[in-house]
Amino acid sequence: MSRSFKMGAIVLLWTSAESATVFASIVWGHKTALGMLIGLPFLGMGLILSIVSWYFLGSEKEQPVTIGPYAYSRHPFYIGLLLMLMGIAIWLGSLAGMVLLIISTGASALRAKAEERDLLELFPAEYRAYMERTAFVVGVRRYHV
Repeated sequence: MSRSFKMGAIVLLWTSAESATVFASIVWGHKTALGMLIGLPFLGMGLILSIVSWYFLGSEKEQPVTIGPYAYSRHPFYIGLLLMLMGIAIWLGSLAGMVLLIISTGASALRAKAEERDLLELFPAEYRAYMERTAFVVGVRRYHV
């Protein structure tokens, strides 16, 4: 199986899992005021982190991005997306959305690991050093390819 096919399959899984999480939350959710009070801050934090991460991701072309939120986590964009999904599932009170969030988290980890393998090929020394000093996600220091 070719590398591009594997990456395409991972992206498809990731996109499907994230979409299913939102869909299930909307269809089978039961909105409550408490769910809104708890879920909306997660949604907001995730949105801000995703936007800021996307901004910094576009700032570097010739080397890995290691500034901004990327100084604290190698995958802040994915963390932001998962926080948004969690906020939506909590806000809409969806157990199905929370279960699918677990699948989305696994799919995001697979995608992140595939991207890291590519970055190690493009920037062997720089990315390896970055991996040594920066957590995979905040709190998970040693998770390498």
